[in-house]
Amino acid sequence: MLKYFLVGETHGTNEAPEACWNILKKHKTPNLALEFSCEYQKEVDAFLKNKMGIDELSIFDVEGSHDGRASPAIKRLMLKARKNKIKIFFVDSDRGHIHQRENEMTKNLMKIKGKLVYLCGDGHASKKEIHLSRVFIIIFRVIRLFNSKYPKFERVITTCGSLLPERETESYKVVSLHGGKFYNFKIKNAGKCKIDKKFDSFPVIVPSQTKRYNFLYVVEKFSASKL
Repeated sequence: MLKYFLVGETHGTNEAPEACWNILKKHKTPNLALEFSCEYQKEVDAFLKNKMGIDELSIFDVEGSHDGRASPAIKRLMLKARKNKIKIFFVDSDRGHIHQRENEMTKNLMKIKGKLVYLCGDGHASKKEIHLSRVFIIIFRVIRLFNSKYPKFERVITTCGSLLPERETESYKVVSLHGGKFYNFKIKNAGKCKIDKKFDSFPVIVPSQTKRYNFLYVVEKFSASKL
């Protein structure tokens, strides 16, 4: 029986949180998990009880550039969840090493009772471990010079999606057919997803071309969502 529905996103788009909401409704899941530190769970609980406003949450108290997780699109997702009595859980960790972080995410997800949808970076949602190139390792090391909370990476990442029970986990990757824009420290151009099919309308869900995900959630074009 499926319990975990992972939605792998490119942070900082309007389309990925909307995809998450559609998948949540599709599978009638009562729980929404988000990639923010679990240290803020008390604030989320207060938000769900209408004791805190969405703009009062610490996750949206960002100055300057950020990785795109805190966005107007995420605000809309959380407000819809509260309106529809969907529980929200923050399951990320500030552990300094990527393997610790992936393990903590997994443990936090497995503590949640009932079916859930987890919106997270597409790397975390992969059902297979990821092998990084040396170029990516260098890029991540440079990022850590400016943000010490950014996790340390190794060449092989054992992902959250690969640590969850395989038979209970279904993973989606949100992709754009025609590229577009996303926000991650700045507005960037999104890559196009190559699919040899024509679609009459969007969004559309198709089988994944790799074993890292079960399905691709295809939108026509990404648009950036930035606070």
